[in-house]
Amino acid sequence: MRELPRTTILANGLVIVLGFLEIPVALGSVLGFGMMYGSAGGYENNPWGLLWFRSLFVTIVGFPIICATSVVMSFYLGCNGYHRSAVLVALLAPLVSIVTAVVLMAFDG
Repeated sequence: MRELPRTTILANGLVIVLGFLEIPVALGSVLGFGMMYGSAGGYENNPWGLLWFRSLFVTIVGFPIICATSVVMSFYLGCNGYHRSAVLVALLAPLVSIVTAVVLMAFDG
């Protein structure tokens, strides 16, 4: 097994930190949404409520899974000598999750 360069290790560290930070941010969004729209009659009377809940579910569940997968793939690529690809996989995979959640919030339903 080869030694990983610092850029690969730093990129994966950033992804791990983002994965841990995303959960409280998403939970804070759930609480904020509940305070803003809680008096609107719940999800049954507010279709945006269901959409927002679905998007946050994708963010809360999907983001850590995508982060973990990207870290594993990145370390595998880095250990096999594909250092640029390792950094690219580490940094682009979490962005895919964020973009997916934003697209769901903006265009779904």
